[in-house]
Amino acid sequence: MAGVGSCRPHLNGYSAQRKQAIRRALDEIAMQKGTTISNVSLVGTTGTRAGTSTSMESWSFQTVDNQTVTAVVRASWKDPVTEELFVWVVSK
Repeated sequence: MAGVGSCRPHLNGYSAQRKQAIRRALDEIAMQKGTTISNVSLVGTTGTRAGTSTSMESWSFQTVDNQTVTAVVRASWKDPVTEELFVWVVSK
């Protein structure tokens, strides 16, 4: 399953904007499963950098009706005009 979340610029900066977009994407996955969310945890990112290319993986999980849902951020895009951030999250 997959979900897309978005968030306009956040008062607390890019990190808060990204976390909110990920939460919304996880909410979408939970709705697809027909469950309710009881706990959300956003886990940090890991990445490597070589020369000018950057590779990064980010993951999140939440408890949905006492089941853990783990998801990976597969892509993100920031609208250059509105600065709204979109993330595509895929559950594992």
